[in-house]
Order: sequence, then C-alpha cells, then structure tokens
Amino acid sequence: MAHLLTRILWALVVGMLLSERLMGWADDLDHATLEGFVLDPTDAAIPGARITLIERQTGMQRTGESDGRGWYRITALAPGAYRLRAEAPGFSPLEYPELPLRAGHTQRLDVRLRPGSLIEVVTVTDVETIAPTRTVVGLSLRSEEIEALPLNGRNPLDLVFLFASVQAEPFETRDLGDPATRDVVPAPPQEAGIFSLSGGRAYSNNITIDGFDNNDDRAARERAIPSLESIAEVQIITNQYSAEYGRASGGRINVFTRRGGNQFRGAIFGDFQDESLNANSFFRNARGQKRAPFQRREYGGRLGGPIRRDRLFFFGVVERQEEPDTDAIIALLPVDPRANPAYPLQETPTGRPFVRDGVPVALFEEEVSAPGQRTYVSDRLDAAFGTAHQLVFRFDATRTNRLRARDQGATLREGLVNRRRDSL
Repeated sequence: MAHLLTRILWALVVGMLLSERLMGWADDLDHATLEGFVLDPTDAAIPGARITLIERQTGMQRTGESDGRGWYRITALAPGAYRLRAEAPGFSPLEYPELPLRAGHTQRLDVRLRPGSLIEVVTVTDVETIAPTRTVVGLSLRSEEIEALPLNGRNPLDLVFLFASVQAEPFETRDLGDPATRDVVPAPPQEAGIFSLSGGRAYSNNITIDGFDNNDDRAARERAIPSLESIAEVQIITNQYSAEYGRASGGRINVFTRRGGNQFRGAIFGDFQDESLNANSFFRNARGQKRAPFQRREYGGRLGGPIRRDRLFFFGVVERQEEPDTDAIIALLPVDPRANPAYPLQETPTGRPFVRDGVPVALFEEEVSAPGQRTYVSDRLDAAFGTAHQLVFRFDATRTNRLRARDQGATLREGLVNRRRDSL
C-alpha cells in the first residue's frame, strides 16, 4: 500500500513538472507573449523596470522586470485587451490604457520612460506593436467579427471557409467513418472531415479548443462543436508554421472560448427557419412538387461574471437545436411487375418505364422524416492566485440524436434507427 501511494505521489509530481514545461513550450501556440526593451530618452537601457499587465476584463495581473539589457518578456498571456504600466526609480510611470494581444503572437513593444517623479504619470493612447517572429500564415477572427457575420446553422467551424485555401471535402473522400459501424449505420459525412486546408485531406487537420485536443479518436472530425455564443476567437493556421504546431499536414484550427469578467454579462438568442421562408428547388418545381418540409429551431443563452472580483470568474452557455427534418430519397430501381405498395414508383413523363441494359427501371422517390436534436452545455471557471499562477477549468457536454439509415427493415421507415452521440 505504501509503495502504491509513493508511485501515485511521484506520478503527480512528474505530471505537475511536465505541465509547467508544456505550458512554457505552448506560449507561442495558444497564448500571447509580450516582449521588448525599456529605454530612456537617449535609448539607454533601464534595468530593473517593473512591467505590469492588467487584463481589462478580469483585472488579473501579470508582472515582469527588465534585465541588465533593459529586456523584458512576459509569456503565457491569455488573448485579450490589457492595460500596461511601466515604472522604474527616478522615472515617471508610463501607462498604455489599451493594449490588445492576440493568441499565437509574440508582440514586441519598446517602452520609453522619461525622468520625472512618481506623481506624474505619462499616458500613451496610440500604441502599435510588431510581431518580428511571426511566420504563421492564417486567419484570426475575434468575437466582434464573428457576431457580425451571418452564419447559417451557427456552426463556428464553418468560419474556416472564409480563408482562401479552404475547400469543402468532396463526398467520395468523406466516406471515412468508423469501419466497425459503417456497415450497420453509414458514417459519412457525420464522422469524416468536412473541409480541406491547403490541398490536404480532410482527415489531416488538427482542431483544438483553448489549446486542448478536439479530434475524434475514431474518425477525422471534431469531437465536439462549441456553441457560437462561447467563441472569443477562431484561429486558422494553414502553412509555414513552426514545429510546435505539428500533427497536421493540412492545417490547425484553434477555437478560444469566452471568459467571465468583473461585470455580469449575458445574452439570450433564438433562431428559427421554416420551408415557407425558402425558395423551392429547380427540380421540385420541374416535377410540380411543393417545397420540401424543413424546420430548424435553435435557442439558448450565455452568462458570465465574477464570483470574487479580480480573482474568480465563471462563464456558462446552454444551447438547444431541434430539426424535425425530412430527407428525400431519390433513386432508379428495377421495376417489379407485381404491385408493391411499400415502394411506390413515380411515373415517367412519357408514361413508360426507363430501360437500362435490358432491365426495366423506374424513378423511386419518397420523403422520410429524419428528426434530430442537439443539446450543448459548457461551463468555465478562471481563478488567479497572485500574479504568477492561474487556473482554468472547462467542462463541455454535447448530446446529439438523429435518425440514421441501416440495412434492416421491410420499408424505409422501418430501416431508420435513432443514433445518439455523446461528447464530453
């Protein structure tokens, strides 16, 4: 028993050390980094200057100090807007009230202090940072841009198609579902990748949420789709990335989620679609058929705020999607001379059956109800322990139900089975 406890203790210690090391390696991957020189008016270095970054939304602080060369570097910063204050003995403090930092960027800001007293504070409102080590080719969309874009279906991963080198994966290569269930419940496209980056296969992408893996263990798709209400930024990286971005010959998609702040903020939403608002398709008009039944209802809300100001925050999202959908099954089938009411065949415009290779065939068409539901719940807690340690806890749960076809049953309706998929 004592030997087992010792092994568990060692495992915990090694895990903590590895997590600290991995966080250091991941600074340029999922966080922001700020660096630069602290100089006086003659461009001489100022050692020992204190740099304080205060996140505007939460009030969390990070500090750094310039070395003998006047160089400072603050890593593992959460993306967002900050307020920077620089101070050194014998110099007037300098403040930047608005300093935006973006994930995956190492931004440089040289701070110039002028001699003066601690009472006088110099405020700089026009700030421009540069990213001299930035070599990534990609696209970043912030929450303000995402909310301004019309997005049918409210799937944040559809934003990937805004980038020039992204293409929808064709159906013939999307048939890459789970081999164990493909014969019973066909998988494409629900369990295959849906987009191709830079000419790569749809199963060669790496999708993460807040830096954590979000790839399905069985197939080439995302494990969970976050709610659009929880998105703070979507980052797409297609090529020319550093080695730490690996695991993806196509590209990397990183989704950053919202966090709570010192003020309570929330929103509710509802989205409704109906066939009465849609135009009929060309082929249904040609056959004299009315619009296919279609409805989609999406509703939910988000709420975030402080549990303890400047120290502990929460953010939560609940979303529900209901789609009483109808699928049209259209195929050419051999004509049975006997009547078969379970498979009604449509007459051809000439009143005669199609003939192919000597076998009479005719058009088969039937609309089958295939309703689906999706429920998504997400919670996030952010805690600050001083200026050196922070803790983030996230929980996501998704349940999807949809009728899917299988190769059993005398009729199409009997051949549908409800398939549930849970993601945590």
